[in-house]
Amino acid sequence: MDECLKNKKISLVKDSYYSYICLNFCFHAIISFVCVMLYATQENHLLQWNNLDARYI
Repeated sequence: MDECLKNKKISLVKDSYYSYICLNFCFHAIISFVCVMLYATQENHLLQWNNLDARYI
């Protein structure tokens, strides 16, 4: 009986460890994606501003 419980505990720990890694990875991927999108839109705005400046000069 104890052996069975021990095995269940170990598998639970393993499962939570893997799900933690997956969540961590997904979390970082989402943050990276958001950062890239923000950076891209910022770059786009900068380019637009530069174009406006060029038109006025």
